Amino acid sequence: MTNNFSSLLALQYVFQSALWIVEILVPVYVGQNEVEGGLAWGHVSKGILLFAWALSQNLTAVLSGSFADRFGRKRSLVLAHLLLALGYFIIGMSNEFYSFLFGVLLLGIGSGIFKPSLEGWIALELDKENQNKKAKGWGYFIFVINVAVLVATFFADYLKGISWAWVFFAPSLIMLLGFAFIGLLKKDVPVIEKNKNALPTLFQLIQKPEILYLVLIMSGFTMIYMQFYETLPNFIYDWTDSSATDSSAITSLLPEFMWEDFPRGRQINYLYIFLLNPILVILLINFITTISSKFNKIRVLQVGMTLVSVGCLLAGATAGIYLLLLGFVFYTMGEMITRTKFNEIFATMAPHGQKSTFISLMYLSYGIGYSVSALLGGYLYEYFGDRSNLALGYYNTHFGVYSGNDILVSLGGRLSLSPAGLNQFLWNTFDPWLVWLPFVLIGLFSAFALGVYYKKFTEDD
Repeated sequence: MTNNFSSLLALQYVFQSALWIVEILVPVYVGQNEVEGGLAWGHVSKGILLFAWALSQNLTAVLSGSFADRFGRKRSLVLAHLLLALGYFIIGMSNEFYSFLFGVLLLGIGSGIFKPSLEGWIALELDKENQNKKAKGWGYFIFVINVAVLVATFFADYLKGISWAWVFFAPSLIMLLGFAFIGLLKKDVPVIEKNKNALPTLFQLIQKPEILYLVLIMSGFTMIYMQFYETLPNFIYDWTDSSATDSSAITSLLPEFMWEDFPRGRQINYLYIFLLNPILVILLINFITTISSKFNKIRVLQVGMTLVSVGCLLAGATAGIYLLLLGFVFYTMGEMITRTKFNEIFATMAPHGQKSTFISLMYLSYGIGYSVSALLGGYLYEYFGDRSNLALGYYNTHFGVYSGNDILVSLGGRLSLSPAGLNQFLWNTFDPWLVWLPFVLIGLFSAFALGVYYKKFTEDD
């Protein structure tokens, strides 16, 4: 692996650290009603913001890869860092929807420039390696992402303790640090001829059936993929019971700082539940990439998609902590496979001079899947999953129009239930786990469709 490759991984670490601090906290900060200092705008508003982020990021990525190939990736990375630093700063200053939305759009455009530029450059560097090293190279890429997530989780909890504004100001400063690693990169040479228009190249590629079908199939899959990060934090906050009932419970072994006090009992801070995901990746990514490199890429990707779907179903199937953790294991195994193989497939399909162009096509599927998923997930959780909204609907139906300040306390008093008992009552009455079912079915259908794609367009490697 080259020095350029190491600097590119360092840039990915910086980008992912800043992103994760915001990504893991925004669903609760924006959507949740009971969070102290939060915006409490609801899940539909959260979905609109995530939709804007996903759409701006991935539409930008579809176009920016070609321009990075043509004009140089280093310039693209400089522009991306400036936009991201500004976007995080504006969000930190915002408590109104439209200023927040403007900051989110800057984040989307900055990320859309950054990702295909960096990943296209990584693909170019890995082109010099054999198939086994190429697979391991993408494994290192995923490894670095998850080390960043692991460290950033603790940092996110610390920043939230200072103030919500610093949850966004700190990522802004982190992105400015990335310029040091950009300076270490050797100057890249544009690889698309100056007189060649990038946009027709994209349109010509998407007209190829083997590319178009793969983009559409992966669009379906990405609809479930991001719900793990966009909706699961809210679901855990509302419903998961991680209180230890006896001294032998696994959860009782966790340190004090990982716990939070809620009216329904002492619960694990959801940030630290998410740590299971990067820990598993760090421990297993080299093993997974080594094993998966021995089999057909499409078939392996199909297995990964199925595991992600099953993982999401398990994570939301009950309010219990242990099945949630098992869901994390299944999801993470599938994520490791899909993230590496999806990148590898598009990078392998690309001619040498069009790595970023093909990587940007991958983001077309993200743009479709993530944006539709953000709106659908926000709507479903707002009306069928949010605990406060379900409690309000029940109260209005059975006791008249509610006019108090705390619906959960009021309904619990009406029903003579403790906070924990009220949670169980609402769970049994409304089955909020059903919000996961549409996404799981879409994920499984996508895995099936990929099998059809395999028979039509590929042969065993």
